[in-house]
This record gives sequence, structure tokens and C-alpha cells, in this order.
Amino acid sequence: MPKDYYDILELSRNAEPEAVKKAYRRLAKRYHPDVNKTTEAADRFKEVQEAYDVLSDTKKRKLYDQFGHAGVNAGDAQTAGAYGGFNPFSGQRQTNAGPGGFSFRFNDGGTDADMGNIFDQMFGRSSGGSFRSQRRPQPKPGEDIRHTIHVAFDTAVHGGKVAMKLSGPAGNETIDVSIPKAVANGAKLRVRGKGQLSPNGGEPGDLILTVRIGEHPYFTRDGLNLEIDVPVSIDEAVFGTTVEVPTLAGHAKLKIPPGTSGGQRLRLRGAGLENTKQDKGDLLACVRIAVPTDLTDEQRNLLAQLHGKLPDARRDVNWPR
Repeated sequence: MPKDYYDILELSRNAEPEAVKKAYRRLAKRYHPDVNKTTEAADRFKEVQEAYDVLSDTKKRKLYDQFGHAGVNAGDAQTAGAYGGFNPFSGQRQTNAGPGGFSFRFNDGGTDADMGNIFDQMFGRSSGGSFRSQRRPQPKPGEDIRHTIHVAFDTAVHGGKVAMKLSGPAGNETIDVSIPKAVANGAKLRVRGKGQLSPNGGEPGDLILTVRIGEHPYFTRDGLNLEIDVPVSIDEAVFGTTVEVPTLAGHAKLKIPPGTSGGQRLRLRGAGLENTKQDKGDLLACVRIAVPTDLTDEQRNLLAQLHGKLPDARRDVNWPR
């Protein structure tokens, strides 16, 4: 028994003409010989083409709905199946068969419409009308290269350029890598077009650099903030004083309040780093109590008079007993 045309196109019997057209395009794309090389696919494509040829034609569909395959075959006796020849129901002639012997013209409500555009979009047709057996591969970009770049502390703070030697398929070259000011340790910098070459004419890859910042003799960084240890003597910590500390811009006065403890941090606002957005950090001065080891006899005697008479330094510490 011949297969039901509605079943072939996976449609209900009351499907609208637009639904018939969409079903045909979907199935033709799936089973077309230029896409699916199996024998089963070729047979399915013939069935889809035949079903569409009938259900897309108003007169043929009406005969098929009334009499089934017998009605279509009786009215189509002068044709060689659904492929080519004169169609007595529409009064129009099919186009010549395309690849695999399949017609690319369908009847839509009594008006022929060329299916070439549909297959051009689905499978790619050359200007001469022949189907390409393979799509031209798209250019593939080259691989990125990853490397570590070492940057001096001052260059990382103020920004600048670092010369870097490259060696690769394009030969040896030296490039200047731009370092933005206040760049963070571990930041990634991308240099466009300095990676691996493309294998098939695409864009070259990029050079991805991981920033490693060198140490400073007395500054350390915490984001945009700078930190520095400031030694003070016992009497300066007790009675307070003002000391001069280095900054990125030179020196600044730092006030040590009376009774300052070791480890306490004092802040100089705006004396840290400034980034490309003009955000500014602070300078954090960490107080370190410097205990003298080279006291004179007079100094030692003076301190001895205080021994055991000062408040317990651990009175506020809640240690377990």
C-alpha cells in the first residue's frame, strides 16, 4: 500500500497550505541527497517530494482527499509519477529534474514557484546552478599565546612601556608593551595579533600577558593603597610626635598620637596610587615600636625606675586562665 501523503509530511489532514510548505522545507533539508548520503534518505526524499507535489496543488489535493492515490494516479496518467512532464490537473509543466532526478518546482495554489532559492539557502548553489559538494571552511583564528611579563614596581605604579622580545613563525621582533598605571599584580594584558598565525588565512591570535610586579624596598601594595612600616621609639609612642615618611610624590608629615600602640595603622588620605580612572588610594603607616638594645647606663637606670610600675599591658586581653 502506498504511504499516506499526510503521514509522509507529518501533517494533519486539515493542514493549511503554509504548514504544508514548511513541512516540506524541513523534511527536504533533512533528506536531500547533498546532505544525507544514505540510500534510505534518498528514498525518503522521493516520498517527501511526491507528497508535496500533490498536497501543495489545490486540485490534486482535493482529488487525493476524495479518492486517495487512485484519484491522483487517474488524473496524472500522462505523467511519469511526480517527477517531470505535463500535469493535466494544473495545466503546467514541471521543470527539468535537478540532482538525483528531483524536481525543484512546486505548485502553490495554482502558481508555480521556483524551489531553487530554498535549496540555495539550505545546501549552497553556485552561480552556474550546480550544488557544491562541500562548504568552504571558514577562516579559523590563530591560537593565543600566554606568557608572564615582569614589571618594575615604579612602572606598575606610574605606568609606562616594557620592551619584550618575541620569537615565532613571523620571525624575531621586539615590541613595547603598554603598562597602565596602577596595574594590579596578576592582571592580564592582551596584545592583539601577536599570537599564533592562523592555519587557513584567518586572523592571528593574541598575546595574553600575566603581570608580575617586582618588590619595593619599603612600600607594599593593597589595591590602590600603599603600606609602609614606620618605626617609632618608646617615648615617641607614649608622648606622641610627628615624623616624616616617604610617599610616591616625595615626603609627607605623619602625626603619631600620644599612646600609639605597635601595629596601629595611621592613614594619609590620597597618598596612595592613582589609576587611569583617577581613583586614588591612601598611604597606610603601620607603627612599629623600636625597642632599643644599645642603651647607656643612664638610660637603663631611668627605665629601671618604671619597671613594674606601669599598667599591665595585658589587662584588656581576654585570654583563658
